[in-house]
Amino acid sequence: MALAIHWLNPPAALRGGFALVAGTVFLLAGYTAVRAPTLRGRAMRQYLTDPRDRTEFEAAAANADRIRLTWPALERLASPADPTRTLERALWDLAQALAERGELRAADRDLRASVGDPIGAGSLFSAVTDRQAEIAQRLVAVDAEVRRRAGQLRRLAGLCQDFLDHRAAQSRARIRVTAAEALLGSLRSRPEPELVERTEVVLAAYRELADEYE
Repeated sequence: MALAIHWLNPPAALRGGFALVAGTVFLLAGYTAVRAPTLRGRAMRQYLTDPRDRTEFEAAAANADRIRLTWPALERLASPADPTRTLERALWDLAQALAERGELRAADRDLRASVGDPIGAGSLFSAVTDRQAEIAQRLVAVDAEVRRRAGQLRRLAGLCQDFLDHRAAQSRARIRVTAAEALLGSLRSRPEPELVERTEVVLAAYRELADEYE
């Protein structure tokens, strides 16, 4: 923007307006860049107290970053153009599931401790064991939900990485083929339709994730 102002050389009265627009664009870009980590930090502080849950969430966040960084490489086939909203919602829901799992684990530990306490074998003991069974059942369900949500991000990130690896390998191959053909004196170009197919695989996995939020 500064180069454009210099090149256009507008009147002094307009330069301030251009500068204001440039500053606004810069601030918006900065806000977009820091908004996602801020949401993640809030999720970490508010919900996740167990180090195991924090580690799992950070791994999922790293997968979301890999997806977001890969997305522009999909070019015109990418839909939507920006997956950030869906990815951040997926991370937020994962954080809530992880938090619930942590609370259930703590309740299960407390109930197990009460089973070992000298509380007798009456109605209180029955209440403790009944609640323990309910907590254990809910814990199994929430643990499966955590694995499912984290697995979606991990699978999509893996497909994105495969796409980037394949594209990089093709780029290297094109360079080597061009060098060989130049040596042979016969330059030719070859289409690579399989890259489009790999793009579709990535987008299909993203749509599976995004369907939950539409």
